[in-house]
Amino acid sequence: MRLLSFLPKGETFKSIVRFDTTKPFLPASLPILKSRDLVGTDYYYTFEEGKFVVMSSLIRVPQAYRNYVISLSDEEERRSLYSDICTMYFGRDWLLKNDVNIYAAHKGEYCSFAFHNASVALKQLLSYSIRNQKWNEVVRYLRIAGQFVQQLSEQSFFYVANIISDELFSLEKDILCDEAKAPLAYLKYLVADIKRMNDDYDGAERMFLELIDERILNHDKILSCMECLAYIYNKLGKNDKAIEMADKMLSECKKRDETHKCVAEYIKAKNKSYDDDEKRLSELNRVYCKVNKLENRTITINVVLEMAWYDHSKKMLKKIEKLLQYPNIISYDRMRLLSMKYQIMTSPELDEPLTETDINNVRAVYTYSFMQMLTQMMQRSHAILWEHYAKKNGFPNAY
Repeated sequence: MRLLSFLPKGETFKSIVRFDTTKPFLPASLPILKSRDLVGTDYYYTFEEGKFVVMSSLIRVPQAYRNYVISLSDEEERRSLYSDICTMYFGRDWLLKNDVNIYAAHKGEYCSFAFHNASVALKQLLSYSIRNQKWNEVVRYLRIAGQFVQQLSEQSFFYVANIISDELFSLEKDILCDEAKAPLAYLKYLVADIKRMNDDYDGAERMFLELIDERILNHDKILSCMECLAYIYNKLGKNDKAIEMADKMLSECKKRDETHKCVAEYIKAKNKSYDDDEKRLSELNRVYCKVNKLENRTITINVVLEMAWYDHSKKMLKKIEKLLQYPNIISYDRMRLLSMKYQIMTSPELDEPLTETDINNVRAVYTYSFMQMLTQMMQRSHAILWEHYAKKNGFPNAY
């Protein structure tokens, strides 16, 4: 009951049993707690093949009881328990490692409730250290917060990362030591980038501009801030500002910054005005030849996807299929490529029939974009599925 009160989103019994082997939990205790309405059962759902399915059964304490149980502990007891919770979610020696293991409690599974519980515990530890002016601990917790948010972002968990990063960064104004400036600036950069991925362009723009003015981040990250700002201006239809930011990137690039130079050229090619699509494709193809030599996966995918908006040929389809063969491609890039692949296949230029494997892939894109709240990708995959089933079942396409 005490442990569960410190886990606001609840947990599975299997994970709780492993929490502290020196103090084993008795399975018989659970029915007693349930019979007295001290704990309840929630269900954690996932979205598969167009429907919700139960993934885990969670034990959870109602909020009023949680607040009461937590109030019975003094600050040192709470700190100790929150530290143990971080150990459960990040793995042993999490304070000493350079990389935290976000799957320590749920091996290889995406469990947003576990990520939320871990962020609450980490925020409480950070808050405790700030109040007591333990600045060395503050610096360490900020670095761990950065690793945590970065891993969520790298795994393409943008929706949950947005909520968690905002929570962790909310203590920014209370951190007053100089030693924390660098890890705090890096966390701010991650927060801004996740806001960009979640279409919060105003918040992201403000933070990136502040980071460029502050100049606390290293040279590479400052260029990345400019790159992200250029993408934001492109999304907002401010093409001149996007080109202006790309020019600013080029002016600050050093000889070794070949990737950033190519990104800047790509942004300029993407935002220029052209008389026709042939000229646009010619310019994008020139940039593609450059980035292909760098073997930078992300920028290569970006350029190819931009070209694919204007070229629905079989040659472009082969380019996309080749990129899909990349090993260890992240979910976000894979889903973007699949989405574009099936847009080209179902376009008037090709109008190729979709196999059962293709339909399963489109379903996967729809599921992913639904879970991550990526609206445009979700709408495109929904349209393809709707048209497919309309034809299959013989009713008009009313999408």
